[in-house]
Amino acid sequence: MLGPTARQLEQRAEEARAIAVQMRSPQTKQTMLNLALSYERLAKHAALREVSENTEQIPPEQDGNQAA
Repeated sequence: MLGPTARQLEQRAEEARAIAVQMRSPQTKQTMLNLALSYERLAKHAALREVSENTEQIPPEQDGNQAA
């Protein structure tokens, strides 16, 4: 798997939000919240990638019409 997992990206988003709460500057706070949103978007893409990778590893079901 390439890059961080969806869960890791979600954790980074949570951390960015926690830091944003501590910021005094409205600009800095907004920057951290925007960063959290970006991590959330990346997490969604990573989750889709993970699902795709997992379904590629599952062999297709064989139907009963194939010759043995």
